[in-house]
Amino acid sequence: MCTRFVHNGSDTIVGFNFDIDLAVWTHTIVKEKDKFYIGIKMPDGDYHSFHGINKNGNVGTLLYVNGNEKGKYIADKKCCTISELIENFIKGAITLDDALHIVKNNTVVYASDTTMQAMLSDKYGRVLIIEPGLGYRLEQEQYSLITNYSVLRPEITKPYIVSGDDRDAVLYLKLMRRKPDLHLFVVMDFPHSLLLVLQLSSKRFVPVISASTRSIILFTFAE
Repeated sequence: MCTRFVHNGSDTIVGFNFDIDLAVWTHTIVKEKDKFYIGIKMPDGDYHSFHGINKNGNVGTLLYVNGNEKGKYIADKKCCTISELIENFIKGAITLDDALHIVKNNTVVYASDTTMQAMLSDKYGRVLIIEPGLGYRLEQEQYSLITNYSVLRPEITKPYIVSGDDRDAVLYLKLMRRKPDLHLFVVMDFPHSLLLVLQLSSKRFVPVISASTRSIILFTFAE
């Protein structure tokens, strides 16, 4: 299961862990001149950028979520799939303001083959949470957090919470304990935060990004 956060202090720091089942998904880490992403091989044979960062500061992450009927895929010109939106954001084809315009003026739906929600953020620490069928939220808080459950309508995914899955609470408590000196957080603090919320899986990626230093640290953990 995945966790994604943004922390706004003296620096804007973004991090996410990405858990995948190696028996199901073929993946690769792609490093290009303008972007870095975890490529997931899809039926079309291409490695798609659903989780990554562009040099302009765009960071996009798709997270699995139990779907709702209102977000169901529809082949319609007035609809935009969440996967298409996130890829364009990571590629740098659209900005956060562009993404906001899209969700305001179009119906955002799931991809045809899976149900996902997204968190997008930019170099200014602005965050756009998009949940197909449920809506969106633009924020610029001290910290933002999303996992595999709905943020906008928690009651929708409450029945699907896995027993013992307390990632939200664990990371929230860690942040609150450091609240008096959150501005002192540095990049190396965050892998530990994410390790606290990692679930058992076949493969774990923990990219941590610093906006001020424009640096990326990729931590990989294997069973």
